[in-house]
Amino acid sequence: MAKKSTNQRKSRTSPKKTRSPQYYYKQGLTKAGHYEHEGAIGDFNKAIRLKPDFAEAYYHRGISKFELVEYEDAIADINDAIKYNPDYFQAYAKRGEIRSLMRRRKKGSQTVILPLVLIQIMMKHTLSVA
Repeated sequence: MAKKSTNQRKSRTSPKKTRSPQYYYKQGLTKAGHYEHEGAIGDFNKAIRLKPDFAEAYYHRGISKFELVEYEDAIADINDAIKYNPDYFQAYAKRGEIRSLMRRRKKGSQTVILPLVLIQIMMKHTLSVA
């Protein structure tokens, strides 16, 4: 009887490789750096699903939501980042920045928000053209 080669003995369908939370976190950072915030949020979600106390993933997911003008959700994520890492100085600072922006917005001051949104749109357009 002929001996099967190693390749023939392997299953044709290999088990799905599980990636680490750090892998998805880095993917999210890369996408966010390219202004692909929806995709970044998806990667941060995967990182958090694998490591529910991943403060940095919550923080950067919050940043991506902030960039998408989802301020309430951004604050919720940043609050989670602070919950899991009470010494996360950047998270406190960003939360304050978002709250300040929201207060100005509620007062009817569009003088700050409109330019930010225009800058984001211009940056996305510039990157997509290049």
